[in-house]
Amino acid sequence: MDVDEIISITIDKMRGDFRSSMKKRYLMHPKTCALFEHEYDVGLPDAEWKKMAEDVEQCLRNFYGSEMFALLRDLPQEKWLEIEDFSFFYLDDIKIWAVLDCSFRTDDGITIIGWKTGRTTSKDISLQLSCYAMYCQDKWGFNSENIRLIEYNLLSDQKAEFLLQKVRLKILRHTLREVWRT
Repeated sequence: MDVDEIISITIDKMRGDFRSSMKKRYLMHPKTCALFEHEYDVGLPDAEWKKMAEDVEQCLRNFYGSEMFALLRDLPQEKWLEIEDFSFFYLDDIKIWAVLDCSFRTDDGITIIGWKTGRTTSKDISLQLSCYAMYCQDKWGFNSENIRLIEYNLLSDQKAEFLLQKVRLKILRHTLREVWRT
């Protein structure tokens, strides 16, 4: 589909969900859209809603125009691992949920992409993505040196990328254990 058509469909869906939420349809049909602003009567100016729609349009344009989309579009099906599966792994007796936005095999390992849509970029993307890497190690047996982690901000069209270091992973495991015990 053409990106303009995708944007049109998305904005129409947003408007329909907004109207449904405003009427509090979710109270009778729990699987429908329920916006925080409607449930708690938090007023937002029309300009805020308009800005959100503009941001969605920008995110879609950036995604479909990106080299990342071109890579994913041409990726053979057998290379795909997970997209948005509600998964978890255990660190000792701690159950850690990991919902990978996008993951796929490469010639030398695995790539994990975390999509972001907000106005700011994370100062430290390593915690979330490192947990994803731990999940990949647990599920597929990848070595940390072969896991490429990418945060891709769709609104700003910027990506930050890093490789996981064994030392950092060891510190993360220790930190998660300590947080869990407190």
